[in-house]
Amino acid sequence: MDDIKKMIEQARKAGKRPAFSYDRVSTQEQADTGSSLQYQADAGQRYADANGLFIVHHFSAAESGFKEGRKEFNDMLTLSEKHGINDLIFKNADRLGRNQIDHQRLKKYRKEKEYVIHFYESATVLDKDSTAEHELFSHNMAGFAEYWSNKISQGVKAANKYKAQRGTPAGRPPFGYVFDYEEKLFKIDPEKKKILHKIFKEYDYNGLSIQAICDKLNAAGHTSPRGRKWQKAHLHYILSNSIYAGYFFDKDGKEHNANHEAYFTRAQFEERQYKMRKSFRGTRKRDTNYLFSGLLRYEKTGRMLTGEMHKGHVYYGHRNPNVMFSQMQIIISIIAAITQLQAWGKERKNKFDNDVSGNIRRIIDEITTDKRPMKKSLEQRIGNLKAEEKRLLKLFSQNAISKDSLLESIEEIKGERNECEDKLRKIDNYDFTRADEFKKNVNVFFETNYTAEENIASIREIVDHIIIPEYVKDHVAYDDKGIIDELDNNSGPGEPLSIEKTADVVKPFAAKIVFKRQYRPLFDYITEVRNRKVMLPELTELRTILIETLAEMAG
Repeated sequence: MDDIKKMIEQARKAGKRPAFSYDRVSTQEQADTGSSLQYQADAGQRYADANGLFIVHHFSAAESGFKEGRKEFNDMLTLSEKHGINDLIFKNADRLGRNQIDHQRLKKYRKEKEYVIHFYESATVLDKDSTAEHELFSHNMAGFAEYWSNKISQGVKAANKYKAQRGTPAGRPPFGYVFDYEEKLFKIDPEKKKILHKIFKEYDYNGLSIQAICDKLNAAGHTSPRGRKWQKAHLHYILSNSIYAGYFFDKDGKEHNANHEAYFTRAQFEERQYKMRKSFRGTRKRDTNYLFSGLLRYEKTGRMLTGEMHKGHVYYGHRNPNVMFSQMQIIISIIAAITQLQAWGKERKNKFDNDVSGNIRRIIDEITTDKRPMKKSLEQRIGNLKAEEKRLLKLFSQNAISKDSLLESIEEIKGERNECEDKLRKIDNYDFTRADEFKKNVNVFFETNYTAEENIASIREIVDHIIIPEYVKDHVAYDDKGIIDELDNNSGPGEPLSIEKTADVVKPFAAKIVFKRQYRPLFDYITEVRNRKVMLPELTELRTILIETLAEMAG
């Protein structure tokens, strides 16, 4: 900095010692809205003028004093050594920092490099010849600053934990919400609601890219959460923020259901995340050519597990907090989940006409050779929606519901009705290639012996992502194939374990498999039936699910 050299020259001409001052607040918000930095600078200048010092540069920072490695603080020390400036001015020990490392670092500078530390608030000066009393004062102030920082941190963590338990996310409300100080929860901001609905509609239904949506918002004169032009980063944050779907994660990665009104359902949010991952064109930091790359999430944090090679073995994990699973642990957890689903159909093959995959194949064959059942199902759904619309209008005429509730419900019904009518139009030109692919993949799933590891990759055809439970980390060894051997010994190709045996052996460490959208209704139904332990599932219910699924795939 050439300016520093010039100021040092001025100091020497004035017969004063050159000095640096360091002014600090903890957050950028304090720096932007408060006057503390200016107050510290003015007070430091008055102290310098009264004590024969000449401040050649004020280092002002919005950085936490709890952490070492602060940029402005380190820049000050680097430049002080470079220019031979040994006098450093602080308001007090707390403004210097709230960690022992930086305090000890300056103590070493005092002893070895003859630095002089000035605390103007208490008129205390520390140098290499400081008395024992001054050293005790310095030690106590540094300890108190660290204690106070820990105390604040502890209070904030406790408050955030309490808020999370009540369903309120920590921090300021995201764009589209305001905080209700009476009810202590987030409320939808009526002024921003239309903008958010526009964003979600353009991305989810109209197929616009994030950049295209930014361009439309800016052209319409809408501003970002900070009052500036919309950028892709702003929009990406909003589209990938689970708070809008009614749930959130705390700092430890634990999921909580929110107590505020959501903008859309969790299913819609998950569908959007899948779409965003599919459309990603950037460069990923880690190698993605692993068996389960892009599929795995950790139950406790909800975050993606990425693969990496270590000593010839593949592991999946994430950092902050550090979590790591071996590929064998992942395989065991996935096989446990698959085994439970496969066992459902095989256990009831004598009471359910045939095994589940056989019924699915038969029903799909019936549906795809005759479009009438598919059309009838959709027409019934449209009729039900029209009836619901009439019911709501009648309730409104009787003053049983408000106008706002009526309009909101009618809008939702019309949206769903339009979707059904669109599917109905598409059925006449139905491409049954997708139905054949659906049937084939379901058949492969139920007939494959996944205890043979080489078959595990086939699940990519129908799986969106897989959630690995915390239980696996603590109870399944990194290289333990014993569980797979036990499963394999009790089953052969197409002959999984019984329901009872499966529950005993695999349930605690079974992954949660989230299937791709078109397969999700079927497997959700299978899981529900299995959990209810229904001995004779309704074929009509299975038929309805398959009709609606194939109608969804029409076009």
